[in-house]
Amino acid sequence: MEISVSILLNDLHHKKYLEELNLPNPKNKAIIKINKKLAFYLFENEKFSLTQEEMQKIITRIYPNCDYVSVNYIVSYMADIFFDAVVTQNTQTFSYRHRRFAEYFTLLSLENKIQEDLNYFRKNNIIINYDLFEKMFLPYLQSKAMKTKDIPLAFEIGLFNVYLGNDTAWGVDKSFYFWSRWIIYAIVGLSDDILQNVVEDKALPIYKFFHDVPNEIIDSLSYNEKVSFNDDFI
Repeated sequence: MEISVSILLNDLHHKKYLEELNLPNPKNKAIIKINKKLAFYLFENEKFSLTQEEMQKIITRIYPNCDYVSVNYIVSYMADIFFDAVVTQNTQTFSYRHRRFAEYFTLLSLENKIQEDLNYFRKNNIIINYDLFEKMFLPYLQSKAMKTKDIPLAFEIGLFNVYLGNDTAWGVDKSFYFWSRWIIYAIVGLSDDILQNVVEDKALPIYKFFHDVPNEIIDSLSYNEKVSFNDDFI
């Protein structure tokens, strides 16, 4: 979906109109910000569509400096790219052209909620919404953690899985960050007492990092007289 949205926003035909919108630069990020608010509004209100007036109000709250003409142009652009519009009883109603758009932008909004208010997930029963939370949100975060080599986020995903009963090792048995060079900095940042517990706790898979791995490296070096310090294994 990230690739799909990027292609749409950078399409030559659409990009021409995007640059004309009264939005702060970069305009593509401004459009994503609007979509996050619109999708989250639908999600929180358990709706599949919103009226033109609702969309205008949301855009105005995000960008209060926009005049009425500018807001109408933004609404038209959004309808052209992401929404299907239907007129019933003199009221124009918008719904996302593809359900995946709504899901993707909702995930981006929930990602912000992790930083702002973790209790939101419990209070609004999102954490027990299996399809949304476990099948979509956690895999999305794990993919991001792997892509950006974000160790704190990786541990946070592990804690979520422990809470859900899906992981008994507090997330440290997930190998996608085990060989990251940043793990050294994470270890160095531990206090002495916590570091001691981590080093000695055989129940933690990371115990191997301190005991088995050094021995494997020493054995490997013993068979290689000339070792480059740029070697990936080092």
